[in-house]
Amino acid sequence: MSPAASSDGRLSRPLDEARADVLQLRRMHKSTHRVVIALGLAWLSSLSHLSAFAAGLREEAIRFRTEGYGWQQQGDLARAMGAYQKAVAVDSSYATPYNDLGILYEHMGRLDDARLVYQRALEIDPAYAAAHANIAILYEQIGETEKAIAHWLKRYELGEPEDAGRCQRDARRN
Repeated sequence: MSPAASSDGRLSRPLDEARADVLQLRRMHKSTHRVVIALGLAWLSSLSHLSAFAAGLREEAIRFRTEGYGWQQQGDLARAMGAYQKAVAVDSSYATPYNDLGILYEHMGRLDDARLVYQRALEIDPAYAAAHANIAILYEQIGETEKAIAHWLKRYELGEPEDAGRCQRDARRN
């Protein structure tokens, strides 16, 4: 007879309680897993809602950016700036209106502000060729030739063979 068994063959009371505790913990563990799985599924479901929400924000930002571009084409730079600022307020991960703001800031002589928003556009989208060209022009204006060259080279690398900017540079080389 094992030391844990009583004279009638049953397990002693402490061992019975320990086994009961283990069984209870297993049930709780399974229950916890179910809760975690349910929470995970709920989180995944919320991601699709967030994705749809983010897409809606991008659409609104594009609408503001398009509106701003229209105002800019009509010469109303104040309204254009307001629309571009709304676009970046709605979707701060949208690079195009930062680039557009840079153009306006340059036009207004606010070169440091222009540099900052061009840099922001490039942080968001390092392959944004127009922003590389615009910041290169800005660096040329303020005499930072090495930085201008670096951005012109990047702009050239990003261009397609039919790209006007790239074709002009190729023509100068030949």
